[in-house]
Amino acid sequence: MFAKCPTLIARTLCFCVLLAINLWAIPATAQTSNERAHTVSGTVSDTSGNPIVGATIVSSKHAHIGTTTDSKGFFLLTNIESDDVLQVGFVGMKSKELPVGAQMRFDITLENDTEIDEVIVTGYQEISKHQVAGAVKQVKMDEIKLGASFSVNQMLAGQISGVNVIQTSGEPSATPKIRIRGTSSILGNKSPIWVLDGIILDDPVQVNYQDLTGDDAAYLIGNAIAGVNPSDIESITVLKDASATALYGVQAANGVIVVTTKRGEAGRTKVRYDGSFTLNERPSYRQLDVMNAAERITLSQEMLADHFEYSRLPDDIGYEALYMKYMNHGLTYDQFASEVSKMASRNTDWYDLVFRDAFSHNHTVSLTGGSEQTYYYASVGYNNTPTTAIKGGSERFSANMKLNSWLTKKLYMGISISGYQNKNKGYSTMAGVNPNTYAQNTARTIPAYNDDGSYYYYKLAGYNSISANGSSIKEYPKYNILNELNETGARGEVANLNLQLNLQYEFIKGLRYELLASMVHDNSKRFDYATDASTYIAKMRGWNLDFPYLTGDYTSQDWYQESPIPQGGILSASYNTNTSYTLRNTLRYNTQLKEKHTISAFVTSEIRSIPTTGSSSIWYGWQPERGLAIEPVFTDKYIENARNGQYNPTLTDRTTHYVSWLGSASYSYMDKWTINGNIRMDGSNSFGENPKYRFLPVWSVAGKYTLSNEPWLRESKALSQLAIRASYGVQGNVDQNTSPSLVIQIGSTDATTGLNQSHVSLLPNADLRWEKTQSYNVGLDFAFLGDLVTGTIDAYKKHGTDMIATTQVSSATGRSELKINSGVVDNAGVEVALGFHPLHTNNWDLYLNVNYSYNRNKLIKANSSAVVNNTSKISGTALIEGKPLGTLYSYNFAGLNHDTGYPVFYDKNGNATGMIPDDKSESGEKEVPNYSLYEDEIELVESGVMDPPHYGGFDFTLRWKSLRLSASFTYSAGAVGRLPGIYTDAYNAYDPAQNMRKEFITRWRQPGDELHTNIPVLYNYDNYQDLPRRDGILSDRDVIEGNNMYDYSTARIAKTNVLRMRSLGLSYYVPTHKLRSWGIESAMISLQATNLFFIADKAWGGMDPESGYAAVPTPRTYTLNVSLTF
Repeated sequence: MFAKCPTLIARTLCFCVLLAINLWAIPATAQTSNERAHTVSGTVSDTSGNPIVGATIVSSKHAHIGTTTDSKGFFLLTNIESDDVLQVGFVGMKSKELPVGAQMRFDITLENDTEIDEVIVTGYQEISKHQVAGAVKQVKMDEIKLGASFSVNQMLAGQISGVNVIQTSGEPSATPKIRIRGTSSILGNKSPIWVLDGIILDDPVQVNYQDLTGDDAAYLIGNAIAGVNPSDIESITVLKDASATALYGVQAANGVIVVTTKRGEAGRTKVRYDGSFTLNERPSYRQLDVMNAAERITLSQEMLADHFEYSRLPDDIGYEALYMKYMNHGLTYDQFASEVSKMASRNTDWYDLVFRDAFSHNHTVSLTGGSEQTYYYASVGYNNTPTTAIKGGSERFSANMKLNSWLTKKLYMGISISGYQNKNKGYSTMAGVNPNTYAQNTARTIPAYNDDGSYYYYKLAGYNSISANGSSIKEYPKYNILNELNETGARGEVANLNLQLNLQYEFIKGLRYELLASMVHDNSKRFDYATDASTYIAKMRGWNLDFPYLTGDYTSQDWYQESPIPQGGILSASYNTNTSYTLRNTLRYNTQLKEKHTISAFVTSEIRSIPTTGSSSIWYGWQPERGLAIEPVFTDKYIENARNGQYNPTLTDRTTHYVSWLGSASYSYMDKWTINGNIRMDGSNSFGENPKYRFLPVWSVAGKYTLSNEPWLRESKALSQLAIRASYGVQGNVDQNTSPSLVIQIGSTDATTGLNQSHVSLLPNADLRWEKTQSYNVGLDFAFLGDLVTGTIDAYKKHGTDMIATTQVSSATGRSELKINSGVVDNAGVEVALGFHPLHTNNWDLYLNVNYSYNRNKLIKANSSAVVNNTSKISGTALIEGKPLGTLYSYNFAGLNHDTGYPVFYDKNGNATGMIPDDKSESGEKEVPNYSLYEDEIELVESGVMDPPHYGGFDFTLRWKSLRLSASFTYSAGAVGRLPGIYTDAYNAYDPAQNMRKEFITRWRQPGDELHTNIPVLYNYDNYQDLPRRDGILSDRDVIEGNNMYDYSTARIAKTNVLRMRSLGLSYYVPTHKLRSWGIESAMISLQATNLFFIADKAWGGMDPESGYAAVPTPRTYTLNVSLTF
């Protein structure tokens, strides 16, 4: 059905495999001597005498000769020469080098090293952690890896302070919502940029963030990092403040996430296999407070007893259909009772029918090795992750190859080739198919199959008079979710190729030139489709496939000509090609003077060019049985739509250029005082011609004072580390969907004049410029009693100016709004990260970590002409000065009326009653409950923010010998969301096809119930029309009815506070002495479970506040991980 992606990835994969096989044959080191007479052995322990498990002992002459200590700290090495030197090391301890000589036995003691010179990778430089004065956090991939997660961006939740990650969907290709230190833009991109091995990544599909209600707009495509194999990743570094992000200029106001992939290690060739096998558990009704079939039948009985008026004749579905058949003498009472009992016991489990327990598996094989001068890394990977909802899933092929070599003592070269291909299957957004909400909201009284095994179809409510396309419908559309899942769907494919060349030449000691050249190519395609057998097409067409009037010369009938698609289905297709070229030249200098003064500096020039092409189109008359054949029928309606431009394709062809200059300098005195500064200037064709704004610099300065390196604290046993940091700088941001130029969009031909039409898409603005953010940060780093207690505290403030917002202009310009730099946004907050190591013995270790973040966001200035209305307030998109972005507003719910049970609302004066005209009253008015309100009487109330201001995580790891038990949790608090609607479409809400939440059992039924429930009486159209309400016709004022206000009122607001068990794992590291006979160097096996439970406000009724509305909610998973090194 869909064209296969180019073979670029396959060729890359083959190349990597062949190269790896050849590299395997290269001896790691030349053999210089056959005299290896020594066999040495010994133990490695800490200063307390406890054996160290897993310490490495390697020959300095022959890197392929080495071993690790067993559970007793013992090691044994053969064929060691007398002039060799043993290199002994263990993470967190000071390494040792021991000459061999004639010695046969070594009992080695390693000391704790709280001053390990960890290297922080920022993309432009690798800098010692001691010299970092900004807010930077680096984690190793092994510390956060989840075997069940498809991509690295899904693994960051709760792991790093200041980084808020919300997984809004359980589909493997879904992009989580990531915010670093709040929201720093009004209309532009709010997500951080991703940097892979020093190269900025661009998303495969550019998104107009102004039009989004969620972050996963590029559905089934993903973001820039989605296709990178997590097993190829070495570390992730998050840059949060200006001193860390200023090097990335105008794209870094939202923070930077730097991903560093693995590279080769000198030594013998090692082969590593990483595999994970996961069971993804489907959702079930056990987790949700929705009615079962018996409860829904009881509700139907109560509705009939109350003479409820249905929106349609319920003659084919649910208890109502059986009751009508019985009342019309189609069933005896015994037959009726038997059928009702059968319906109740059937209790259709939609979650069992449209979901499944899905098995996923992930495999990576890697090779690494080489000499001290030339080393390599190569890997191939495969991941297959079906969704728990049927018909969906993701598949990834990946390949990676790195070759690094010192060609001479001064010249270094690194070559990297990597690529991946993602294939994703999902659900038609065009047809509105959502397996999860269907299972939640569909009555369990409805069968999925007839008695003969065929699909059971029922009539859809709401289509008895008019169809989706506006023409008269001839019959009810018939629906079956299994058929709809078979006949609709979506596909997304991304093919990526990343080529990178690094050259370094050292002129003199400390001074070197670096060249980095790269090309990142993304080719993506997305299809959304519905066949003629789908109900979606039946609604568009106007009749079902078994429509009885399709005989004779029916094509001339009016009902046929009114259909835009009398035959075939619909295919929506989009194609995008995005290529990013980067050329970077750097001159770098590093030196140390008298072992006291450390100086490092670099200057860089960088050119980036990003040509993007794409197309999107929608095709009527698609014939899937004939491949991609398109055969529309030119009915009157189709021709009319074509003339109106409904089927016109959209073509994209643009190139964005960046020219940048940057510099950085750092000075450290005896590792006590450190100061560094960065400056960068960016120019781009994305902004106006005014020279004042084209090359505005972003810069930062930061300092750090390490008190623990002062002589009067250095010998302190209690205080191991104490450092104070401070930074200030200016960050930048760019809105990719803004242009300084006039943008004209070609339209269709006018049906009357026959002339071509066009319209203004964007008005020109020569003064358009970067969004700028001033960033302040102060931090404290500390450690007590070695690593018994470690911690970091940061406080920050971000003041964003020149935020792009819209202003109203005369419609005579062709648009009613213009994008200008006018907004001001503030973010301020605190971040705390603490680590504890309270238990450390030979057999036991206990690590505890906790992080907490608080962010306060405020819109200081929007635009004096910005349109703020109730619609934008209710959706949380209103720009209200003095309030956080994403503030949610609601109608002010006053309670349920004592006499009727219908909802009543406060007006802007705080009154729950109002006056309406009354001819029978002497005053001509009477006081009535506010069942409805004039729009000018309404003043919405602030309900809260949609993004949680408080968030973080905590975890622990307990080691006993070679076993490790770990658990991690994430949490968020302070935000609100809307509960599922139950009253807005009140006329259809109680249709027999609709299931209800169990809270309806506690609804208002009689006077006095309003004291203990806020669930209204069942909506009855006739009864509601008889209530005394505002009259919009007589008053010539807009009226908002109570049934339309209730679901958007304070009654349906709930906190989205969540405590989630992120993971629970048990790992076993097999002792090396048990592996030698198998030719295995190391082995690890682990069991891991994710998303085991969450705790949320009980108002959600078991629904996940983060992913409960998604087509696939986040699943509970159980994974077996295996890692073997040969």
